[in-house]
Amino acid sequence: MKNLIKFSCVIIVMLLWTSFLFSQPGRGLNQSEITKLYKAATETTVEGKITDVMVADSGYGRFPAVIVDLKTKDEIMKVYIGPNWYLGNEKIEMKKDQSLTATGSKVTHNDQPLIIARTMKYDGKEITFRDDKGIPVWAGKAMGPGTGRGKGRRIR
Repeated sequence: MKNLIKFSCVIIVMLLWTSFLFSQPGRGLNQSEITKLYKAATETTVEGKITDVMVADSGYGRFPAVIVDLKTKDEIMKVYIGPNWYLGNEKIEMKKDQSLTATGSKVTHNDQPLIIARTMKYDGKEITFRDDKGIPVWAGKAMGPGTGRGKGRRIR
């Protein structure tokens, strides 16, 4: 009888612990570390020449992000552009020594200034990456038919 009670207690604790682990909040809808940093109140526009183009991990091991070093009149700043695949879909290839104008939120990331681009003008094109709240425009794309409130993707 004692063993049955001990066994039952162990099973109950394991079930409670498992439900606790699975109930932890995720990163939320489009709430990557960069998206969480975006603040519309800190929006600014920077213009200059690209001195370096980097493809770096954007967090959560998901999509490599394009980050450029932009030489303005006053300084060299890092500008977070967006996922590499999104630029590929838009047929944009960032290159050194090209002019870039970016509007976005100026934040501090890893103790360094960073512009999180909302829009940019590059190579004769104007591209929007985020809405006014900082939510990426690619959020939710190719996720299936959804809840019926949008056009979505038809499965045939």
